[in-house]
Amino acid sequence: MKVCRIIGDPFPPKDKILGGLGPNYYYLSKYLTKMGVDIHIIAGGYPRFLKHEEINGIKITRVRDKPSILLRTFSAIPQNILLNNEIKKIKNFDILHFHNPQAIWIQKRFFGKIPIVSTIHNSPSWYKVAEYLPWRYFYTRIRDQIRANLWYFLFKEQVKYSDVVVCVCEAVADEIRTMYRVRNKEKVIAIPNGVELELFYPRKPVDLHSKFDCDFLLLYFGEFSMRKGLKYLFYALKELKNKRVKLLTFGANWKSDYGKYYKKLIEELGIRNQVISLEKIPEKELPKFYSSVDCFVLPSLSEGLPKVAIEALACECPVIATAVNGTPEIVIHKKTGLLVPPKDVKKLQEAIEYAVNNRSKMKKMAREGRKLVVKKYNWERSAKKYYELYKKLVEI
Repeated sequence: MKVCRIIGDPFPPKDKILGGLGPNYYYLSKYLTKMGVDIHIIAGGYPRFLKHEEINGIKITRVRDKPSILLRTFSAIPQNILLNNEIKKIKNFDILHFHNPQAIWIQKRFFGKIPIVSTIHNSPSWYKVAEYLPWRYFYTRIRDQIRANLWYFLFKEQVKYSDVVVCVCEAVADEIRTMYRVRNKEKVIAIPNGVELELFYPRKPVDLHSKFDCDFLLLYFGEFSMRKGLKYLFYALKELKNKRVKLLTFGANWKSDYGKYYKKLIEELGIRNQVISLEKIPEKELPKFYSSVDCFVLPSLSEGLPKVAIEALACECPVIATAVNGTPEIVIHKKTGLLVPPKDVKKLQEAIEYAVNNRSKMKKMAREGRKLVVKKYNWERSAKKYYELYKKLVEI
């Protein structure tokens, strides 16, 4: 069985994966290859990375990233044409598997007889709860508003032209079925993302508390965007009674409009000494941090099934998260972590203070979370489900 996975994002070499959807692309392909599936990934990333490469049996072809700021901002169609040209060169695929919705009709037109699977990684309704930067960040605000309102139509296109739509959690699958009135429930299914259990497991903690001079250390790892609800976390941090509670963040681009906005907000709130920012951390270093902090916090306004929460629980790191979309499927309130309503600073503050004062209870929840991850959220299990789906489509 020969499967082409089409990815709009850059696909780096294994040792340069930092986060995002990179682990999905790599680990799912790794286990499918072990099952005998011939995987060929066509992605962005050239010329930063090699045009052609093979990693552990996974064949990779890269095209140029989106060619201009304007096109990169508002449309992926030019890049999809480049991806389409590479698909035509390789030929003889049994399955086309898309991970970005834009211009999927191009491939359907040229390869209409080949079954198309597409994976939706986020909630299609996030545009309803989207927030934007102040107008002083005009370009980024306008860009984000256009993108947010495009989501509805992009997902609609993805559902229309796919033979099967895979969502990363049941909550998003239900949203898709309802929003786009999908009558055939078998067309929209849920296969959760996983975690590489060989990498993410509890490690011996390192003393970050002395290094950063704090009593309790929170961790946030994710993109700096309004969708992630970071400003509510900063407001909650200001209201904490214990000022020796600090927040560690990774990979923030302080030169971006988001970075400038959050830097100004941190200054205005007077919490500069409570927020610590480190450079981008390689994936292999993440378990050390998950195992050494006191709690992972995810204040998002919208999610699919958050990979970072799965990784944290795999390392038995306590989690506080907002009850949005698929998050409650992994962070079960007072069983595997704490859930709070999105945008609720008071509840988030109270949850953090509960974690500070009840460390043993939080650790117990994290251990339960690890059990859930091992049972339901590992890449080998996800790969088996994709393999069965591929096989079913090829046999039809």
